[in-house]
Amino acid sequence: MKVSGNVIQKGNARFTVLTPKLIRMEYSSTGVFENKYTQMVQNRTFTKPKFDVFEDRQGHTLEVQTTGFHLYYDGGEFNSGSLFIDAANDYGTHYSRWYYGEPIESNLKGTARTLDRADGAIPLADGLMSKDGFSLLDDSQSFILEDGEFSVRQHQETDLYYFAYGRDYRQTLKTYYQLTGFPPLIPRYALGNWWSRYYPYTQSEYLALMKRFDDNDVPISVSVFDMNWHTTEIPAKYGSGWTGYTWNKEYFPNPSKMFDELHRQGRKVTLNVHPASGIRASEAAFPAVAQALNLDDELSNQV
Repeated sequence: MKVSGNVIQKGNARFTVLTPKLIRMEYSSTGVFENKYTQMVQNRTFTKPKFDVFEDRQGHTLEVQTTGFHLYYDGGEFNSGSLFIDAANDYGTHYSRWYYGEPIESNLKGTARTLDRADGAIPLADGLMSKDGFSLLDDSQSFILEDGEFSVRQHQETDLYYFAYGRDYRQTLKTYYQLTGFPPLIPRYALGNWWSRYYPYTQSEYLALMKRFDDNDVPISVSVFDMNWHTTEIPAKYGSGWTGYTWNKEYFPNPSKMFDELHRQGRKVTLNVHPASGIRASEAAFPAVAQALNLDDELSNQV
């Protein structure tokens, strides 16, 4: 066993005690661990907490104990037989013990990526809050972040963070942000009403709609133009018209003039973009893009 500061390494496992109620748990079959930041975790520099470490005691290879949890590790790859943790205080029905790989039944869930095609309840991913008093954050698949650039991990490992803040959900969230980076404050206008509708408005219809909102004292802070702002009828060989970057001049003959008017009204403007298909040869800007990317002449002339 090797202990350095708040880091404990035992064989191919490494544990970093970040707070009395937060621990990082890593297992690497090669014994190589990741010290760089990731796209999720931006800070591991915490004040060293008080903790106790026990080796080869009562049949366990390693124990790490704080005021918030008691971790038991019996060597080898992480699994339900080699790693389990008791959270302080019994928030669960019987006790607050978690075995590696076991789902957290009382998790209060997180968010959904999209509500497209939703009709009623939808499944949610696990979140940070749990009535059982503990939760997990899996960082194993995150890219590495270094000098502002993302890259794939060179050494694969299990990389988990165990939170044991009981039902102090505010402190759970505060510690999460300390670990992952505090989000910037959003601008004031973003807290206002946004208007977005999947409908083929014309320029005159859209401006008339905004006037109607004003006449009825309905404040609209952000005008969102759904996908019909761009052309959707494109040659079949290029795929669907869901992705697009060329203004539909039939609907919006003078977008700049429209934006100037919306800005004069005090509104912010944004366009709905579905970028999955990229900039294809059907786009008005494709020749310029092809030239900038040094694509061959034959491809750049496919418009």
